[in-house]
Amino acid sequence: MSLESSARRAVDWKMLLALLLLGAIATLLPAGRASSDGGTGASPGPFKVAFVYVGPADDMGWSHSHDQGRLFLDKELGIETAYSETVAEGPQATQAIRSYAEKGYNIIFATSFGYMDSVMEVASQYPNVIFEHATGYKTAGNVGVYDGRGYQGWYLAGIVAGSMTATDVLGYVAPFPIPEVVRNLNAFTLGARSVNPEARVEPVWIFTWVDPAREREAAESLVSLGADVIARESDSTEPDRVAQERGVYAIGYNSYQPEAAPDALLTAPVWNWGSFYKRAVQDVMNGTWSNTPAWWGLTEGILDMAPIAAFVPDKVKTLVEKKKLDIIDGGFDVFVGPIRDNSGAERVPAGATMADQDKLSFDWLVEGVAGKIPAGPATDPWEAAFQAAHGRAPRDQDRADRAWSLDFFAKNGRPPSDAEWLARFKAANARPTESPVEIQVLSVAGWLGQVEPLAVPDVGDVGGAAVLSAYWKTDRAASPHTLVLSSGNSVGASIPLSSLFEEEPAIQALNLIGLDADGLGSHDFDRGLAALERLSGLARFPHLSANLDGSEGVLSRVKPFEVFDVAGVKVAVIGITNPADPDLVLPGQFGALKITAPADTATAAKEAARRAGAQLFIAITRLGTARLDPGTGEPSGPLADFARSVEGFDLILGGDSDWPAQLGWTINGALVVQSLPRGRSYARTKLVYDPAAGRVTGRSTELVTPLASGVQPDPEVEAMLAPFRERLASELDRPIGQASEVYPLDSIAERLGEAAIGNLLADALRWRYGTQLAIANSGGLRVPLPSSYRPAGQALRRPGGGYAVGPPHDLVVGDIYALLPFGNLAVTRSVTGEQLYAALENGVSRLPEPSGRFPQISGFRFAYEPAALLGARIVSVTLDDGAPVAADSTTYTLVTNDFMNAGGDGYTSLADGQGAVRERLTTVLVEYIKALGAIAPRTEGRIQAAIDSKL
Repeated sequence: MSLESSARRAVDWKMLLALLLLGAIATLLPAGRASSDGGTGASPGPFKVAFVYVGPADDMGWSHSHDQGRLFLDKELGIETAYSETVAEGPQATQAIRSYAEKGYNIIFATSFGYMDSVMEVASQYPNVIFEHATGYKTAGNVGVYDGRGYQGWYLAGIVAGSMTATDVLGYVAPFPIPEVVRNLNAFTLGARSVNPEARVEPVWIFTWVDPAREREAAESLVSLGADVIARESDSTEPDRVAQERGVYAIGYNSYQPEAAPDALLTAPVWNWGSFYKRAVQDVMNGTWSNTPAWWGLTEGILDMAPIAAFVPDKVKTLVEKKKLDIIDGGFDVFVGPIRDNSGAERVPAGATMADQDKLSFDWLVEGVAGKIPAGPATDPWEAAFQAAHGRAPRDQDRADRAWSLDFFAKNGRPPSDAEWLARFKAANARPTESPVEIQVLSVAGWLGQVEPLAVPDVGDVGGAAVLSAYWKTDRAASPHTLVLSSGNSVGASIPLSSLFEEEPAIQALNLIGLDADGLGSHDFDRGLAALERLSGLARFPHLSANLDGSEGVLSRVKPFEVFDVAGVKVAVIGITNPADPDLVLPGQFGALKITAPADTATAAKEAARRAGAQLFIAITRLGTARLDPGTGEPSGPLADFARSVEGFDLILGGDSDWPAQLGWTINGALVVQSLPRGRSYARTKLVYDPAAGRVTGRSTELVTPLASGVQPDPEVEAMLAPFRERLASELDRPIGQASEVYPLDSIAERLGEAAIGNLLADALRWRYGTQLAIANSGGLRVPLPSSYRPAGQALRRPGGGYAVGPPHDLVVGDIYALLPFGNLAVTRSVTGEQLYAALENGVSRLPEPSGRFPQISGFRFAYEPAALLGARIVSVTLDDGAPVAADSTTYTLVTNDFMNAGGDGYTSLADGQGAVRERLTTVLVEYIKALGAIAPRTEGRIQAAIDSKL
């Protein structure tokens, strides 16, 4: 089920508005639903009832609970009922609802929030049919709305969870940051802490009602945080199954499904919609129906608790039953003071009880809930509700419509009628479109999970997720018609704060930042296809690649393109993956996927997007700039070649490049933009689209360096990262030695020649295993030493970040994980002189362009002729003692890494199946630096161009 088709229910601020407009807060209980004028009455003939479901009737979640209510109605009243299942919101829902009205059904229950406009449209055409809309807020003479007090059940579930936890950490899979979910989460926490004051609830916000993959990942992450009870407000049973698999407890929701987790499920708040359906139908049959909103709970029987597991102690069951009866009798309210929020501020005084209108608009977390309510795809409850209903953030026109409706009520004392809404929509759609529209595109290339700022020499601290988010909030405020894009490689080769948590912090950060679409590059595949599929499930943005052949069924969320509506302009964003990317990761990580020709597939995708209505075209590519012509400044390399091979693109964004180019060029009519990797710079591009001309008439770009000193970091992103930082500190903050100076690394110098940081790693490997030779690829080295890892101790001497001033610089374990993020293993083996020459020929084969395959070595030296033909560039190789190495069958002992030994980066001469796998490179380098205590960067002429060689 898609986000859009499953987003429904519990947009409570809207229900509150309807209740306030009708003066109905005091009449939420079923008594008094009779209308003062006798209601609208029933249609002649046999009485018939219809239900419309957003999901399958047997989904064991939301739709299933409503269908159980329908079956209860059948049994109790013996009347004719019908239902339609898996009905998408929009035209399909309108058609289904109208069909039942045309067939003479007396009352129609529409059970998804997103059916609201469809209900209002059909209701205006069939005034003698009664409509009840679940969780909606619009009413009419023949339209009512209803919802349930689920928080009462969640309080009782919290009592069970708080009694059963051994770790005092409870996990909560939270769908959307809207009042209903916040209310239920708070109630669960209050229930848990009523029996266990030490209980702490860790929510994971998944921004969907149902997505089994995302729900599973959320549950897994909660277990990793130490939670031994996993509660879910989402619809699928995947979190329950995770609990069963991991030996922890589960709290279900919607309906009782013990078969999913027979040894884990403690209980579940469950819906009994049949009690409401029976009353509503009887009211219609008796002519006493009214459109007064209903908010029922345990007292009315619309909500109950599933059986508590047999292994739960009897005293817990007794306590739950007592509290349940107290709620039913009115002797206890879940939200009675004193209640403090999780900052310690008192929100409900002792003895006071929250009013219903305050419960319906919950926007704070009670004491005991970790973190903050995320902005996510929306910044206030209305925007979150809109996101839940439509699967997208509200646009300017949506906000204008909302403002108009509130203004209408202020002037007229009533909400707008259906006809007045329709007139409003017609007027909005008739607004002039001739004026040019300025669209802003904010973009990064090769972000590589850089959630922390980088310390850039002579510049300062740059980038990081919270800093980037703050910059982009300012950019959006200045230019609201904005798309935020990444050209791929957003994860992988990342710093420990992301890599050691399976890249989840990076994806969560991009979600909070508001990324609209991401490309796919080599490092996105570092952990393999299953890991990429998992991360795609966590992302609230699509991954795009038009030339990734064979992804169907393997990468289920990857699309060739996405069309966005930006201020009325249809903008197509097309993803392009670099054909060379499979060679840059461990062999096999792409599985059976093939990467087709970029230009041909981009052209085909552009035409498909045009047929889908696109007017403006953007390519996000993993193609980089190789170099700039010193005379003209024109770029060369894959990015420029692509731009010259395609027609009709308005903007082409390059991927992270080994060349330090960060400029914009116009090539073949397209603006081509290249920024620096890891968020060292981002592009702020403006495109002016003229609807009258049907094309882009203006374009410009600027490259922005996001200095950390220039903004206040986004506190929401910081709060998300805080628990991950805390978990890292105990292990990675341990000092291991000192560096006399910074070991530089810029992704250029070490990929063109010998580098001190390469010597350090190669020497460490040979020290550990006692081999004659060591060889490592430069692409495996990712950051300088010290790195951008940020240990907690400010007394350490490190560049930037508020630390004490060096040199010398203190190194910690986290630096080594940042330098070597891939988790590669050392491999020892024998190698012939012939194999060594072939490996070295591969290592220099991309010169004069920088390449990650360039070798860093220890135990020997070599000279090469850069102008010679490929395969004949190595001039000489000698051991450290001066003994020559010939390209023959003589064998030598060698240590390398598992990536190169499997043929990665073109080192096919080593892919002969030999080698013993040893320790992780990180372990080796940590132990080497600890053994030395103090290290100093140095180069020794191990690698020389032949014209300078003394060998």
